Amino acid sequence: MKKTTLPVGMHDKLFKRARVTYKIERDISDFLMSQGFNRIETPTLEHFEVFSDTITKNNYNFFDKSGELLTLRPDITSQIGRVIASTQVETPIKFSYSGKVFKYNEEMRGLMNEHTQAGIEIVGYPAKEAVYEAIASAKASLDKADIPSYQFEFSHAGILQTIFEDLNLPVAAEKELDVAVKDKNITQLNELTKKYPSEFDDFLKNLPYLFGESHQVLNEARKLVKNEAILAALTDLEELLEQVSDILPESNIDLA
Repeated sequence: MKKTTLPVGMHDKLFKRARVTYKIERDISDFLMSQGFNRIETPTLEHFEVFSDTITKNNYNFFDKSGELLTLRPDITSQIGRVIASTQVETPIKFSYSGKVFKYNEEMRGLMNEHTQAGIEIVGYPAKEAVYEAIASAKASLDKADIPSYQFEFSHAGILQTIFEDLNLPVAAEKELDVAVKDKNITQLNELTKKYPSEFDDFLKNLPYLFGESHQVLNEARKLVKNEAILAALTDLEELLEQVSDILPESNIDLA
């Protein structure tokens, strides 16, 4: 053995830590299967297109012997979509899964590039029923794992979908806006609203601040937008909070 150090971002789990991690994964997986979720296991290596249309620097990419570009999975959710699209799985159906995922973090931050991800996918059921079951299952899993403190944070995909579709930006500008939203880059968002003015200017410029206690964020967001589709999405969130209030009295929202 000529090298005994680990690649950046990789860590050995020894003894107690390994035992506790294994127990948490096993207990959550057993619980989800007992709730009617079909266990599914997907390969660690996939064609890179399963996860992205372009090569990203955050993923571990490799060429196989045939020259095909493969990726160590950065998440499992995308693989579930591939399974549904490529097999004869009949819906409605519920999946549960757990496994290793890999993603580069910035060096020198001491973060791990290898994690264990566990989750569920509920496909083909009425949306409100599925969302409630997903939240209830997540909370029950965290409680079963004896996690002493956690916070649920919600958003609504329809909000940013509406903005991007209505703006119809050039491809480069759309990517720039996407990054600015994810990074909560206030300066960049201000510059983009000046360059591409729209009815969403006030909302976009304040988007980095629209996070925190759920009802407070919803009230602030409604003051900044008049678009009916976005207002409907905010109402959906409010109805969801009411629906889950029996199991989740406190939660956060981050609209970015």
